[in-house]
Amino acid sequence: MQEESLNSFSQKDLRNLLERGVHIPDLNLVHITRDVKLENIAPGCTIYPFVRITGSKTQIHSGARIGARGPVILENSLIGENAVIGDLGQVTLIDT
Repeated sequence: MQEESLNSFSQKDLRNLLERGVHIPDLNLVHITRDVKLENIAPGCTIYPFVRITGSKTQIHSGARIGARGPVILENSLIGENAVIGDLGQVTLIDT
């Protein structure tokens, strides 16, 4: 656990996201690893509790809601504008 916390952004780092307009209701329950480029997390998105974000290729666009419907783990993911990520519910996934 200690090693994992060394590889993650601190609450102070996450507060910088808040200042940039990213909504994080509970900083204690969000885990973002240091390989994520914080500039690739757009203002206007929301990262809910029980979310883990990893990977240098991760991008989260404005209006996205990560973890709105349950715990989420993202790794090198591209999350589009206004996407809602969590419990999928009714969905069709296709290879493009």
